Amino acid sequence: MTIDTINEHPHPHSSTTPAPTRSLGRTWEDVHAEVRNSIVAISIIRPFGFGAVGPTCSCATGFVVDSDQGIILSNRHVLEFGPGIHKATFDTNEFVYLQPVHYDPIHDFAFFRYDPAALKYTQPKAIRLFPAGARPGVPFQIIGNSAGEKMTVCAGTLSQINRNTPNVGDNRDSNTFYYQASTTSAGGSSGSPLLDINGAAIAIKAAKNVNDGGSFFLPLERVVYSLEYMRRGERAPRGTIQAVFVFETYQEVQRLGLAEQEIEESRLANPKSEGMIVVDKILHKGPAYGALEVGDIVISMDGKPICDFVGLESVLDANIGCTVDFVVWRKGRSVPVSVRVQDMYDVSPTQLLSLGHATLHDMSLMLANRYSLEVKGVYIATMSEEFLPATIFKEHRIIMSVNGIPTPDLTALLSIFRTIQVGQSMVIKAIGHINGNDHIITIATLPGDSGPFRVLTRDIESGFWSEERIEMCSGAIRGDLQDMGGSIPHLGFTDGHLVDGHSNLDRVWQSIVHITSSRDGSMDETCEGTVDGNGVVLDRSNGIVVCSAAVFTGSASNISITIRNTFQTAATIVYIHPLYPLIFLKYDPSDLGPAGNGLVSDLPVDSNYWGGEACLTVGQDVVLVGANKNGSPYFTKTHISDRYLYDGTKHCKKHYSPSHFNVDLVSLATARDSESMAGVLCSADGYALGLWIHLPLCGNRHNPDPLVGLDVSHLREITKALRSSNEYPDIVRTLNAKFAKVRLSTACKFGLTSRWVEKFAASPACGNCLFQVHQIDIKSAVKSPGVEVGDIILSIDGKLVSRIDDIATIYGKDAVDLVILRQGQEVAITVRTVPPHETNTRRVLRWSGLTIQEPYVSIYRYAHSVPSKCLIYGIAAGSPARWMKNWPAFITEVNDEKVEDMDDLVRIICRFKGSDSGFNAAVAAGTLGRSITSPPGCDVKFRLVDTKGIVYVYKFRTDDHYLQAWQRVRGNSVDAKWRWEAI
Repeated sequence: MTIDTINEHPHPHSSTTPAPTRSLGRTWEDVHAEVRNSIVAISIIRPFGFGAVGPTCSCATGFVVDSDQGIILSNRHVLEFGPGIHKATFDTNEFVYLQPVHYDPIHDFAFFRYDPAALKYTQPKAIRLFPAGARPGVPFQIIGNSAGEKMTVCAGTLSQINRNTPNVGDNRDSNTFYYQASTTSAGGSSGSPLLDINGAAIAIKAAKNVNDGGSFFLPLERVVYSLEYMRRGERAPRGTIQAVFVFETYQEVQRLGLAEQEIEESRLANPKSEGMIVVDKILHKGPAYGALEVGDIVISMDGKPICDFVGLESVLDANIGCTVDFVVWRKGRSVPVSVRVQDMYDVSPTQLLSLGHATLHDMSLMLANRYSLEVKGVYIATMSEEFLPATIFKEHRIIMSVNGIPTPDLTALLSIFRTIQVGQSMVIKAIGHINGNDHIITIATLPGDSGPFRVLTRDIESGFWSEERIEMCSGAIRGDLQDMGGSIPHLGFTDGHLVDGHSNLDRVWQSIVHITSSRDGSMDETCEGTVDGNGVVLDRSNGIVVCSAAVFTGSASNISITIRNTFQTAATIVYIHPLYPLIFLKYDPSDLGPAGNGLVSDLPVDSNYWGGEACLTVGQDVVLVGANKNGSPYFTKTHISDRYLYDGTKHCKKHYSPSHFNVDLVSLATARDSESMAGVLCSADGYALGLWIHLPLCGNRHNPDPLVGLDVSHLREITKALRSSNEYPDIVRTLNAKFAKVRLSTACKFGLTSRWVEKFAASPACGNCLFQVHQIDIKSAVKSPGVEVGDIILSIDGKLVSRIDDIATIYGKDAVDLVILRQGQEVAITVRTVPPHETNTRRVLRWSGLTIQEPYVSIYRYAHSVPSKCLIYGIAAGSPARWMKNWPAFITEVNDEKVEDMDDLVRIICRFKGSDSGFNAAVAAGTLGRSITSPPGCDVKFRLVDTKGIVYVYKFRTDDHYLQAWQRVRGNSVDAKWRWEAI
């Protein structure tokens, strides 16, 4: 294998000097003693997705190759192009932060730089780079951070040194040989040196075959080439023609048609070579497109015989911006071809756009090579549900146009975005990253309340990324059909089997709307994603809608309401019921215009059922009116088959489920769940008696949430409050208990007297069942006197308790008079009612990747105690606090300062966080220097209390540059909108 000429005349103080002849008495123990202080464990924090890798925290290995300048060698996939924070820990446990100063655009190596003066107790020596030492049969040892364990030693024997690059996914290398050997090294050993018995590095660990234990190693020729430029303060020239080459043996190229004479001439010119270079892939519209062809066998470049990758790349690197003359063998003859060489750094992204949780950047040469795509378009590295609907759009697609305007790069995309108002719809056309013929067109919006819009730009000198805030257009958004006059015929339905008097069914149908909810990040016990379902308009003049809690994706969800597949408008969550699986929404009717409002009707309700004088009963005939998944009307005649008390035990199996309880649900004899998403249960004359909704049980497309019915009376008080006031409808009060049904026979065993038995037996509504306190709801809200576990409720304010609705929710009363059966005794007590904690979250803080919010009602229910109003509920994948365990947890102290609420925490953050302005300006100007090796941040210590009441202490260093602190807040009024604020 040819060695680059720079390696033949090494730097006088270089780590690439040839290794001495092996001493007979030398042992591996001697090698370990020499290199232990030179091999580091690297921890990586990537706050943004970039390329094929999403935001993450991981570990790897590196080793010192220049101790005077503080240069550490590792893998490119350790640095991974995008913004990040890297820390190197030496064997002495002394650590330094690193500047990610250089990566090769296609080969898997990168250089980091540390400040040698920052080391007080460690004196590392440069490990020699000795590419010529790699030979089949050479014994070696890998020393690195395998499986996160420092200085783990894995031994092996080098097997192959001329194999093509292994397929290791989206980080696949190209245009180089790889070495192979069988080792036991695991994840975390990437970047480890492959050491020979003289302590010289002969290769660098790059990948592993998880199936058979084989490891792959990158040769060091191009590493040495780039290192020499780094020492001189320069960037190594790297040329490309956007083509991928592979190595084929002489027998294989002969099968490709190469003449025997050409093979013999190649053998004479390169006696040690065993084959030739063949064109394997040519990128569309790249420099080689139309000149070279797949299958061409490279004979020479600029008159120099080419038999390996080092020779090929040496010619390309030396001719950037110039033309290289190829001679290739094609279809039985030699063909001269001229190709202009492009600067490889020009097709390596150096900017990133952050839109909330979404990250976008230019298409890179490495990804284009991997998927045979043109280096064109804007690559979606990570998705955002608030930006693009994940139901039809996936990560790693390439945006080709917006509103019909081409987007060849990020600059073009940004210029279009600046003309679009926040919240305004736009048409995005994209292609798949795996299949360029996989075209997708979708509607997207620029999120306005999910954080700052930022452009980050990489500084070549330091490797850090400067940040620029982007101000987008804002203002009132008018729908395309908002000014449409007249009316649009609505799609009703008729059926010959329906009896006369069903004219109200059309009004019921007109009250049903389609709801889509999406959100990024963890919040309110929900996961990020997009869900949809049906809702019912209760008051079109005020825009009041009710729907199932199954469409809940958090208080800050982006919600849209679609009417008759024609009109769409935004809505806001105004009330989340603390007991029932219901959510109330509001939209602005003026957004729909006359035509849109003409398609909507208030739900016609039966006054007796609305007022609670009547309820759905077993055997009762009903008409189910709903909408199928296409938005078309759907109905069926059926009857109530069951009515039962739902106690919340079959709730979602997430960490802390927002369970629902103390509500009677009904089942239908025929429901056809697969056809109906949700709807309304109507009487024979077309008036609503109840809702037919999905019960939120963490369903999915393979196992959807079940459909259940509940009485329409549960909507009355909240709707009334929303109509009459713009304030949050804090009107629900409870007895702070979960109830279970007990039979009269069982109650007698608890001591119920015959007098009460006769009363309940005479009441048909009770069904010979009573209600017993099964569990106290919110333990921190217990007031004395109050109900206790085991109490059987006999009457409330002098009224016999015959239905769960009599005691589940109480409106307008601070106290009620109860008669209860407690421990066999009849007791009359006055109990103060309890308002459940507000279910709507109104403040969420993002700090160094942590999601911190005020506790919500489910946490009050399940937590052992609530020691503060600062709850850590989410940790981003690229957060420096990613390794925090035992969350959700309450923050009670930060750096020994007491924290009681969000205001306390914000004050501490403002005082502790590092100043980013000077750092950002220096990075943007390229004047940061070499002594600054980490973005601004500060060491913080949390005192945490988890929901079980266990106390923990956790420490980490904040990231005040890439993950700046900001918050989303919402006012107290019903119509208040979410907004983001910098901290």
